[in-house]
Amino acid sequence: MVRAYLDHNATTFPLPEVWDQVLSLRALRLGNPSSPHQEGRQARLLLDQARWAVARLLDAEPEEVVFTSSGTEANLTALQGLARSLGGPAGIHLYLGSTEHPSVFAAAQRLEAEGARVTLLPVDSRGLVRGESLRQLVAPAVVCVQLANHETGVLQPLPELLAQVRDQGVRVHCDAVQAVGKIPVSFRQLPVHTMSLSGHKIGGLAGGAALLVRSGVMLPPLIPGEQERRLRGGTEAVLACCALGWACRVWQERQGFWGRVESLRDAMEARLLATVPGLRVMGEGAPRTPNTSCLAFPPPLRGDTLVTALDLEGIAVSSGPACSSGALRESAVVRAMGMADLAPRTLRVSLGFDTAAEELDVFVDALLRVIARAGTRP
Repeated sequence: MVRAYLDHNATTFPLPEVWDQVLSLRALRLGNPSSPHQEGRQARLLLDQARWAVARLLDAEPEEVVFTSSGTEANLTALQGLARSLGGPAGIHLYLGSTEHPSVFAAAQRLEAEGARVTLLPVDSRGLVRGESLRQLVAPAVVCVQLANHETGVLQPLPELLAQVRDQGVRVHCDAVQAVGKIPVSFRQLPVHTMSLSGHKIGGLAGGAALLVRSGVMLPPLIPGEQERRLRGGTEAVLACCALGWACRVWQERQGFWGRVESLRDAMEARLLATVPGLRVMGEGAPRTPNTSCLAFPPPLRGDTLVTALDLEGIAVSSGPACSSGALRESAVVRAMGMADLAPRTLRVSLGFDTAAEELDVFVDALLRVIARAGTRP
């Protein structure tokens, strides 16, 4: 069976260029990048090159790039650090978009247990944070709004949304994990203090991620240590960080590449909308990342059963974020968008840089077979 992989928002396969670079390191004897000898200096040089590549793609300064092990760690480091930089967590107000990634909610839960007050920012039916929800913001506060949603691909208009957040006692974090590499992102221009990204979402390796910290922002570390400007202790995973840097170089050279993918995604959605009565595209009408489609099906179809049935047909998709091993859960994002009845009925289809039109044809044909077997014939 030839399988079609359409779950790139969960993880991408490493880019061919990244694999080539990884294999080229076999001949090197890399030491600890904090060691002063030749082997250590070679590792440090590679790490610095990766840092420059991340900074170049994201329009940041190299010294603003702090390597971490994952987007989850970057989000936790940012929220914990920003809260503590304001004297918290006790007494701090934490404002979160209600469609944030589970890792953000987990970090917020920990801060709440330490005395922070958590407020969810409501979204409209398209998944866009309601601008008026930030007008009554109470400082000192940490605001967290993702750039691109992990389930729907909806893009938040951060400059407009955060323009009203001008209080000196407010810090802003942005989870950009699902946006980097798919749309132009300028850390310099975004009105945020920290921003997270992850290598395995853009063709790098799992274990290599980064947190961007605005120059001048004092951020207490989550993991104490001398590494990463004392913002993240522990020996860096040189290979994974280098893979992140190499992936960033590729996407720096492929600006505009995703237009082809967006056309494939739109054609797939149009075919399904014309064929499956009652089908809805979540976030339709809002700006979205070019590779993501969140489909909500009519009863009796359910997202979890569709995922399992399509897997047997050779199609890899998901019904939500891959935040726990093998978990099939209803969409918390769709529920936050005010459509609780559709939350158990969603399917996330996320395309990759090399997704072919034939794969989407195979997916649609398989999906229609599954729907027919379920007794809901389009």
